[in-house]
Amino acid sequence: VDFVKAVVERYDKDNIDDMPGLLYPINYWGIEREFTGFFPGSGSEYVQVLKLAYPAVKEANPNAKVMLNALLMWDIFQGNPSDAEIEKRMQNPLNGKRKDISDLPILLDAYNYFDVVDIHLLGDYSEIKPTVKWIKKELAKRSTSKEIYGGDVFPMSPLLAYGLETCNPGIIGAKELFPVTAKTSCVASKLIESMRKKNDPNHQKAMEWLEKNNALNLVKKYVVAANEGISGMNIGNLEDWPIPFGAGTASNMGMMDTTHPLGNQLVIVRTPVEERPAFYALKTIVYYLDVFDSVKQLDIGSNIYAYEFTRSSKKIIVAWYDDANFYGLDAKTPEVTAKIPWDKKEAAITETPTERNNQEGKSSKAAVDKDY
Repeated sequence: VDFVKAVVERYDKDNIDDMPGLLYPINYWGIEREFTGFFPGSGSEYVQVLKLAYPAVKEANPNAKVMLNALLMWDIFQGNPSDAEIEKRMQNPLNGKRKDISDLPILLDAYNYFDVVDIHLLGDYSEIKPTVKWIKKELAKRSTSKEIYGGDVFPMSPLLAYGLETCNPGIIGAKELFPVTAKTSCVASKLIESMRKKNDPNHQKAMEWLEKNNALNLVKKYVVAANEGISGMNIGNLEDWPIPFGAGTASNMGMMDTTHPLGNQLVIVRTPVEERPAFYALKTIVYYLDVFDSVKQLDIGSNIYAYEFTRSSKKIIVAWYDDANFYGLDAKTPEVTAKIPWDKKEAAITETPTERNNQEGKSSKAAVDKDY
């Protein structure tokens, strides 16, 4: 308890025992690590820790918010399943390294000791809507509501994880993560192999595929999260990770190139080199949508996702097509024609930047046909 008080006090910027040179206060404090293998105890044991930490944080900084340790439930909610399918997965989880599902109610029952529900969104953006819906429903059962925050967010699905990514994996094989299925698992594994091996003839092509899809899916995640009321997201992949296998594309999801010497990866100094498309996709999001007044999803056709944002009386629509299939290295992503509601004579169209030599994305202007 004394340690928690001291740490929170050091970073609250109240000019009392602050860190020398502190520029900004830290007002969000997560108690313990992700509720998977990263936290060694049970739900009940975690709640004991939480009940000690919560009043200590509040005493040191009354403005601080306490975050429940992060929930990772991508195996349950990936692919935006039906309520019946969610219930089935709750009883028999598909895959994932989290705790027993029966511990989740124990955590949520301690709602008097946290202000924010932290969720880790490591899969495809399709998991966001059902995850938030489930959390809000569970909190409503307890006659409460909480802020929901994405404390660790991958730009896109890792495709395969928790095992060897090969075409013939056997018992220690990686699990398929949406949109990859058993039918496309081998295609995904070959892509990942090309991505990891710099001497592979398809390495450059695989990296370009990954950088493009990181950028595209990062925008989708932000937009869907905003529509579902998530208060913020922390993108967990500023640089690549030195992981030889088992994490799918996650090991190479960094938003920039870096150089660093050999040694302990937790303490060595990294040098940023060149930003990748996902970095500029995030920059584009911040430019257009960092602050907005409202957002709503538009119903304009099957497999077409469109969201209308309003910002200072201006309207911004973000839209894409997704048929929920996986398209690998040499597959052509389908295109469709859609009518987007628009009430002006002209529309400015900006594409997500997906190439290193195009930091702002392709832009054009189009005349509007009636109200579309």
